Amino acid sequence: MNKHIPTILISLCVVLVVTIFNEVLVSSRARIAYVDSNKLLTGFSEANAANKELEKEQKEYEKNLKALQDSLQAQMDLMSKGFDAASDAKKNVLRTKLEKANEDMNRYHQYGQQEMTKRHQERMGKILQKVNSYVAEYSKDKGYDLVLGSTNNGNILYGSESRFDITNDLVKGLNKRYK
Repeated sequence: MNKHIPTILISLCVVLVVTIFNEVLVSSRARIAYVDSNKLLTGFSEANAANKELEKEQKEYEKNLKALQDSLQAQMDLMSKGFDAASDAKKNVLRTKLEKANEDMNRYHQYGQQEMTKRHQERMGKILQKVNSYVAEYSKDKGYDLVLGSTNNGNILYGSESRFDITNDLVKGLNKRYK
């Protein structure tokens, strides 16, 4: 019997530690949820409207760029017809004119890309502020201690139950608030 006392004491200690640890975990269990960030943004009508507006602006920009490219190509075609027979002075004038048109097109292209990026960041930044504000308010009201966001990059690899996914509730609330 005395030989088994250390084994019994160790077993009792392990049971006691496991019980205490379990009680601490259960009594201090955090409420955790996650949100599919992509689904949240695609479900938010204001984000969809902003994306459609940005796409419309992008198409207008591309149309203008295409017109500049076509004009440049027409100048090149016209220049190539009489270029060989032209005098050196005329060739220099034609080259300068073509270089200027090419530089103008490149400047427009670069400026347009920068402007489209700026507009996208401004509009989506405002939308993300609304989303983040709403998520914080919603989470506080529902008693969540931690809300995680998943993306296509896979921040959350697995959620065991759909009860942790609050994405649909957030989409409904956002669209209701910001109609």
